[in-house]
Amino acid sequence: MATNVNITAPVIEDGSRIQLYNMTKSVELYNQEPDLTSNTFSTTVDLDSSEVSSTDTIRMRVTCQAGATALLPLEVIGVINSAGLEFPQSQQDDTVYNDIDIDGSIFAGPNGDSTSGLTMTPDGSNILINLSDTVSPYQVTAQQIYSYFAYLQTTADGITTFYNAITPVDGLNFRINVDHADLKIQNTGTNDINLMGGRLFRSNETSIIYTDSSQSYGTITHDTGFLLQYIQPQVEAALGNSVASATDMATVKADVASIKPNTNLITAIYTS
Repeated sequence: MATNVNITAPVIEDGSRIQLYNMTKSVELYNQEPDLTSNTFSTTVDLDSSEVSSTDTIRMRVTCQAGATALLPLEVIGVINSAGLEFPQSQQDDTVYNDIDIDGSIFAGPNGDSTSGLTMTPDGSNILINLSDTVSPYQVTAQQIYSYFAYLQTTADGITTFYNAITPVDGLNFRINVDHADLKIQNTGTNDINLMGGRLFRSNETSIIYTDSSQSYGTITHDTGFLLQYIQPQVEAALGNSVASATDMATVKADVASIKPNTNLITAIYTS
């Protein structure tokens, strides 16, 4: 005889993906984007089924991204019993994603973003990057990667494999949490790519770049934003706090480019 109880969450934004996972039995109970009424989520489970029993530990994950706005991922854990289970926590704005103002979903699919020529796809725990041969310069930014990742989390596979794999420290620094996903970036195109615009780093301080000597792909050079964050303010201070012109910075960048291979001087800029 069935013993039906409800798992509810009363403060969930419509358009969110919700995953319910029974940690006691290692079973996924739910993974959908429900149509929500009054921002209230509710689903029924049977405590007499093979999937869930009273006193099991249930994990709820929630992700949400629509266009150029997103909410931070939410993960909560509770114990279900004969009264059911309620998760009252609410979602919070992802202010970094919103400030970047890029719809991360445009990079998905077989064609990716037609303007930049950039396509990103998941592969195991890696994110594959491919830039069209017809669009130059061959650059991808840390902000584009994070925007795509925020979208990826809202897919059925992404909320399982990539949940909370990247945390935005701020608009220029993005941490890969290896305890969540052993995520690396791989260039699967024929063009050499410059990864720029900010710092993308792994929490265990190993390289973010996946390489496979048996495959012939382009390289990835990671310019972490060292010039923008550290050198430009010094140039402007030397100019009497005047804003450095494009010509000023072009000269500085050319000078720094010549010493990039010396990793003893600039350890955060590397090629792999």
